[in-house]
Amino acid sequence: MMPAVESYLAARRAAGFKLLSADYLLRSFACFAVKRGEMHVCAQTAIDWAGEAASVAQRDARLKTVCRFARYVRMEDQDHELPPARHFSYRKTRRVPFIYTCADIERLINTALQSGPRGTLQPQTYATLIALLVATGIRISEALNLRLADMTSEGLLIRKSKFQKTRMVPLHETAVAGMQRYLALRRQACSGDDHVFVDNDGHALRYTVTYWMFQKLLKFAGIGITHNGHRARLHELRHTFAVRALEASPEGRDWVGRHMLALATYGGLRVSELTGLQIADVVLSSMSIRVHGKGRRERALPLWKTTANALRAWMVVRGTVAVPELFVNARGEAMSRWGFAYVLKCHTAMASHKCPSLSKKQVSPHVLRHTCAMIVLRSTQDIRKVSLWLGHSDLATTEIYTRADPTEKLEALNAIVPLHLRRGSFRPSDKVIAMLRAKL
Repeated sequence: MMPAVESYLAARRAAGFKLLSADYLLRSFACFAVKRGEMHVCAQTAIDWAGEAASVAQRDARLKTVCRFARYVRMEDQDHELPPARHFSYRKTRRVPFIYTCADIERLINTALQSGPRGTLQPQTYATLIALLVATGIRISEALNLRLADMTSEGLLIRKSKFQKTRMVPLHETAVAGMQRYLALRRQACSGDDHVFVDNDGHALRYTVTYWMFQKLLKFAGIGITHNGHRARLHELRHTFAVRALEASPEGRDWVGRHMLALATYGGLRVSELTGLQIADVVLSSMSIRVHGKGRRERALPLWKTTANALRAWMVVRGTVAVPELFVNARGEAMSRWGFAYVLKCHTAMASHKCPSLSKKQVSPHVLRHTCAMIVLRSTQDIRKVSLWLGHSDLATTEIYTRADPTEKLEALNAIVPLHLRRGSFRPSDKVIAMLRAKL
């Protein structure tokens, strides 16, 4: 059984799992089974071995470790039995996280700035570290492993975090300014190590020292145990970020639907142009997109700053998928025109609660394109700019918007006198004439 354990551990570690406890547990189980003369996983043997643990939680963890191993080896040999994973009926209870208030975070940062030794880099290091954890929600291990090269114009490049994953974390403008101030002080104080957060000797911060310092800051800041018995921890900064992000997130909207609707309206894109957009077509440095339009015509559209920031955030949420398209569905596949129509239908239904007139209108993806055309026409009063923005091949196609714009008709109506009214002239009364003559 030991060769099977070695094969399983190697395969799981190749997938990015560390398996620190599983290594010891599976070797212990293999020795236990061999002593019984068994070369295959036996359900009763696994239960007996797991039952030797001191607590129910440990027994459950040991049995589930064997279950995962049994599923792996059963793919090649069906003689292995699969133990019941819920044999010990243990349910892990997660502790309620401690959520820091804005006042707590402000006290923490101020306490870090006032800590010693004065005149050194250490106060700025811990204050900036706490502020970065609050602003981004990254793990403390990810923050301590940050290198200078990971500070990019797009945000923070988190390399090989949990499960060996790499991701880009966008930064707010205030966070960028704070990091630049800290890096300027860091360059003056020390050099050599390329870690972002270093101690006074220029070496990378260690987790044990950071944890001890954070507990010290909590004590000096007067942040301890709440009335519910929940203790403040360093990792709770990540929980606080998650809670604040959920509270600030728009209600009833999903990421992909919101950004697709915004881009379709602001850009006046056809549904085929929207679903056909690829990652390579988005140029965030110049805040523009390249649109492959009807008749193989291409055009470049500038993006508003808010739209560019929204697309940058969407790319982070989108992650790495197999398809090159910008917008993908829940299965990681390219969004289809029918999928976008369904998203628009759902958002229209939700919006109709606040705007009941929408329920009487037929809102289709192409209506968003018409909306963009009318906005551009009213803003510029130039039909040629509307044609250029929408990618029309002929101005005759764009003329429909001049006929559809009610303001144009109102201007024409105001310039015309109704037929049943005659243009009159002012005729003063005799009383007014007499008053005017008396004043001469």
